[in-house]
Amino acid sequence: MIQIYLKERASWILFFIFSQLLVLAMGYLDTSIPLLSTVYIAFISCLSFVIFMVMRYEKETRFYKHLQTLEPSFDLTAIPEANSPFEAIVSNRMSEQIQEFKHQLDELQISLEQEKDDMLNWIHEVKTPLTTLQLMIERTDPTLRSQLMYEWLRIHLLLDQQLHLKRIPFIQNDLYIEKTDVRKLLFQEIKSLRQWCMQKRVNYSYDPLVLGINKKLFDSMSEEDQELVKKLGKEAAEYQVEMAREKEEKQISELKDAGMQFYAPTDEELAKFTEAVQPVYKKYENIWGKDLLDKFQDQ
Repeated sequence: MIQIYLKERASWILFFIFSQLLVLAMGYLDTSIPLLSTVYIAFISCLSFVIFMVMRYEKETRFYKHLQTLEPSFDLTAIPEANSPFEAIVSNRMSEQIQEFKHQLDELQISLEQEKDDMLNWIHEVKTPLTTLQLMIERTDPTLRSQLMYEWLRIHLLLDQQLHLKRIPFIQNDLYIEKTDVRKLLFQEIKSLRQWCMQKRVNYSYDPLVLGINKKLFDSMSEEDQELVKKLGKEAAEYQVEMAREKEEKQISELKDAGMQFYAPTDEELAKFTEAVQPVYKKYENIWGKDLLDKFQDQ
């Protein structure tokens, strides 16, 4: 701030230095004026000027020092009190600008809120005939229904996208805690998108969550708990495999009943496949361990 203050008062300082040099020059050229007296007067004037600058520095920079420490905000009370006419001009203009910006910001927020409300109302108004249109499409020919549902889903997803974009900034107001069946919710969402997924060749797969523990936690258990975890883990794995196979057989049976043909590889083809993937097993033998890899291949 000292450098800024000296730079601001540079013209005054230069003029004072020039005036003192002029006095010294007159004392040097005019023999009727004692030169020593002229030097003494110049010294006293310079000393007084330095003291005056030091005293004025604190008073004249107090307002601007406060401005430098202000955080960006619209708080009018944060503007420091003016101590001079020039500082009063700065303070008044800042207050006027802040008030104008606040007024414009309020108008902009009102405009955005109105635009958001209009958009949400429009989306909900469009969704109402879309629901009716969906019911009408479901009663049409299956071949035509697939094409119509794909186009219907495109419109439906675009509306949902706009709806979510408008609601995301205020989503915290719509959240509440409750117990929800996530699996059922996911299945409903995926089912509603089945026509779009078929067109885009998108496939979804679902697997139950696998619960795992690290070695540190397992070692901290008692021997009884370790044996219990091993037993339950083995039973759960066998039960999961059994359920997966039953589900697969049921799905294959339903597809066969619907007329789909399945190709079963011969023993020779399976042997060739097993031989072809041996390098992959060798790659993971050092990572998994030979015993675990052999058990995996036996499955």
